[in-house]
Amino acid sequence: MDVSRQNSTMALLRRLMPIADPSVPGYVPDHFVQLCDGISLYAALRIVAPSMFPPTTITAVTDDDGEESTAMLSLTSRAFEADPQMRKANLSVLLRRIAQYARDDMEPSSTALSITDGLDAASLAELVGDGSEGVVAAAPVSAPLMQLAGAAVTLVVLSGVQTVLAEVKSLPRQDQVVLSNWVRERMGVYGLKPRRHGAPPTGGAIVGNSGSANAAGSPVASSPTAGHGSPLRAAPAPAPSDAFPNGGVPASNSAQPIPTTRLSSGEAEDEGYYRNATYQLRNELTEMKARLAALQDQCRVATEDKDTAEKKYRLLLGEQAKASTMVAATRAAVTSAATEGGDGGGSSGGGEKQQQLLALWQERCNKKDETIAMLAARVEEQTAQVTALKDAASAHEVALQALRRRLKTAEEGVMVRSNEKRDAEEKLTVAEDKLAAQLKARLELENQLEELNSRVLVLTVEQDRLRGVGNNDDNPAMNTSFASNGSVDRVMSLENELDEVRQQRDGLQRQVGVLQRQVAAMPAPVADVSTANDTWRAQLRQVEREREDLRLQLTTALERNGDLQQQLAASAAAAATAAVVNLGLNASRASNGEGVKDTNDGGGDVANGGELNTSSLNVDSPRRRTNNGSISGKTRDAARREQVILSSLLLQYGYRNLLLQQHETLLHKDNAEAEVARQHQIEEHLDIARQAPFSLLTKQRRDVEQGLLESVLHGAKLRMMRVEQ
Repeated sequence: MDVSRQNSTMALLRRLMPIADPSVPGYVPDHFVQLCDGISLYAALRIVAPSMFPPTTITAVTDDDGEESTAMLSLTSRAFEADPQMRKANLSVLLRRIAQYARDDMEPSSTALSITDGLDAASLAELVGDGSEGVVAAAPVSAPLMQLAGAAVTLVVLSGVQTVLAEVKSLPRQDQVVLSNWVRERMGVYGLKPRRHGAPPTGGAIVGNSGSANAAGSPVASSPTAGHGSPLRAAPAPAPSDAFPNGGVPASNSAQPIPTTRLSSGEAEDEGYYRNATYQLRNELTEMKARLAALQDQCRVATEDKDTAEKKYRLLLGEQAKASTMVAATRAAVTSAATEGGDGGGSSGGGEKQQQLLALWQERCNKKDETIAMLAARVEEQTAQVTALKDAASAHEVALQALRRRLKTAEEGVMVRSNEKRDAEEKLTVAEDKLAAQLKARLELENQLEELNSRVLVLTVEQDRLRGVGNNDDNPAMNTSFASNGSVDRVMSLENELDEVRQQRDGLQRQVGVLQRQVAAMPAPVADVSTANDTWRAQLRQVEREREDLRLQLTTALERNGDLQQQLAASAAAAATAAVVNLGLNASRASNGEGVKDTNDGGGDVANGGELNTSSLNVDSPRRRTNNGSISGKTRDAARREQVILSSLLLQYGYRNLLLQQHETLLHKDNAEAEVARQHQIEEHLDIARQAPFSLLTKQRRDVEQGLLESVLHGAKLRMMRVEQ
């Protein structure tokens, strides 16, 4: 856009400088940046407003601080001014005159900006430095210089001076369109109106002037048929250019649209541009057709005049031949009767008049031939222009159709994208619902898993308690009192209960495995930091609750174990007391003096009792061996149980460790502080564990449990506290 405006401005200056006032001749710059000296623009503005732009060389210049000073100017120079101070003085005067001229003659609105707003003479004067040829050629075109040139071009075009408008209309079509758009843009920005000289200049006035000029300069005007009342005795003036209707003033926004020279990026703007261009070309085509029809009528009239003149010419030739014969006869008669002084002078005078008339008609016929040739050339030129306009209109129609197809394709693509977006949103909604359901199911499964783990631990503690009751061999009196106190049923019931508990434990462990596989198969929830924090807090609270529950269950199991041991001790004491009482009764019965038979019977009874005791001892011996085997088997079961408990704890806390690691990954926090705290806690708990008397498996289990708790839960707790702070 800027390059086209620069080229159009240079073309306008090349046409205006030859008609500039000799007092301010100006010059045609070689580069656009040479306009920064103000000489050419001042000369162009003097053409349209001589009183506002006088040919002065010394003037008062107002400085930036408000002081006036007298400065030399070079506005009357015929070459580029190389002195920056002179350029600054020229531009100061030029800007002040432009602002005054626009304010006085262009009737801007009270709220509009000044046309020189934002322009600085000093910055404009420094664009080309010292003015050398290399610096001028390499200097870039700045926005203030474009604004200054646009202001000058706007004032020149809006002045309404017929000479300037004629030069503007003589520019190429593209330059006219560029200048028209530029002037219309400036009118909208600064609220300018065309200058009025008594009456507003109109296109009709321009057409009339052009028509009179054509009528004066056209050969048709000199033809004899021009005054015979023919409606087409003079060629009509060409219609004014659409780029500058109404006397060269750019059309307002309500006038017919005018295409711009730069296509916009959007398809709607492109379509509007081509539609306006097509509309304008159609109007031009209509005007050209009208002018072509007028020229064809003129050519037809000229051809008829030529035919008439040829007929008259042929008649004159015939009359001339007859006159020549008569003149020859007359000359012969005059020659033969020369002595007699006949009347042959009148005939020779008539022949001369006919020759003069014949020469006049021949001259007119030649003029008609020239007029016909000129009109034929103009017809051919107009025909070529019409053909070119038709081709341009066809090209614009094709481009418009292509743009319409592209617009339709784009609309279809937008519709398809909208449908795809709607389907994707529906799928996303369904996926979110599924994800929410899976998360809910996962939470439920985790809760069930935690409950089942708690139940497994409770049942394990209960199983330990029952095995402790069945395998406690520390008190021999309790073992020997089972047969005497009828404790076999109690042992059998405890063993049955132990089997049931084992079955329940196996079933629960299988359910735990199934739930763990289901949880592992579920997708990991996509959570942000706040959701991860909430999940971590809930998991931390759940672990704390589970830990407290385990401690309570362990305390309860220990209390029940103590109660059972006390009950067993009481039962053993009662059995010993009963044995002592029985022995006392037997001794009293032996000392009451009943007789030998009774004594023998008593001895037999004692023997029988001894045999019974011996048999009972013999019977108990394999039972003891069986009990020893069962004890070793139960010891292995206890070790296996310890391993199962340890494995379940490892799986449980390993899963929790994965969750917390995921949470840590989401948080992206440094775990140095958590690592230090974890090491400190591990050392403390190791010291406590060394001091407490536990078995090897129990110590290992406690070390693993405490290590996982401290390394995962406590470290995450510290990080969470740091995040909350």
